[in-house]
Parts: sequence; C-alpha cells; structure tokens
Amino acid sequence: MNWDAIGAIAEAVGALAILITLIYLAVQVRQAKLASADTNRLTRASGCREVTLAMMQNPKLLESVWSAYGADATKYLQGLAEEVSGSIEEAGQIDLYTQYYAWLHWGQFSTTMTSEDERELRNIAGAFYNVPAIRYAWENGLGTKAVMDTDFAAFIDSVLEDPA
Repeated sequence: MNWDAIGAIAEAVGALAILITLIYLAVQVRQAKLASADTNRLTRASGCREVTLAMMQNPKLLESVWSAYGADATKYLQGLAEEVSGSIEEAGQIDLYTQYYAWLHWGQFSTTMTSEDERELRNIAGAFYNVPAIRYAWENGLGTKAVMDTDFAAFIDSVLEDPA
C-alpha cells in the first residue's frame, strides 16, 4: 500500500469521525432543549401551585381574589357548595385544592413522559377527577379546565370518559 492510499483512508476515517461527532452534538443539543422546556413547564406549574397554596392559607387574599372574579365566581361557588353540601368557603377551598392538583398533573403531563408515566398519570387522574366535587370543580371552575392547555384538558376529559 502506498502513502497516498493510507492518507485517503485516514481522511475518510477522519471525515466519518467528524460526521459522527456532529450527529452526536445535534442529538445532545436537542435533548438539552427538551430538558430546558421541561424545566420551564415544571417551574410554571410549581409557581401556580405556590399561588394556590398562598390563597388557601390566607382567607383575606382568597376573598379578594374571588371578589375580583365577580358574579361568575359567586355563581360557580354556589354550585360547588351545593355539590358538597357545604359553605361557600368550603367550596372555595375545594376549588383551590382542585387547582393545585390540576397544575401538578399538568406539570407531569406536559413534560417528557414514557408510556409508563402516562399510564400512572391516567390512574391518578381517574381516581382524583372522578370524585364528584373535584369533577365539578374541574369542569366548571374558573381556574381549572377553562385555563389549562387544551391538550391536557382533552387528556383529563378522556380519562373521565373511560369507564375503567
């Protein structure tokens, strides 16, 4: 074998190594972007849950927020109170409880999921959202299904439609 042939083979191997490296880097960049997007969504969900907890722990804040929503909130809370045979205040707490878990479940739903993760979330959501008061709050609340991502809302609705 002459040196020209060896040089040509070395160049081909070097070019192949560069191509493999570029493909590897492209995959790594894509994975990093997905991880960053997941982190962003989980941070958003966490922030929404923190606000919900703050309202649950501060009756004055909760009253102010409900007051800001006006007649729609009053009508909704009265319906939820009837659903649970309780007071408007209890209905407000159940609504916030539902919002808290809706944001938690949205965070889980909107991140990278395996089929096992989805199956687990379906089981959890089925048990949670099929509780009559929770279902009422999900379907009618001002801060639940009405403001959630449409894909997530469709996911929860599909869970609720599944009799299993």
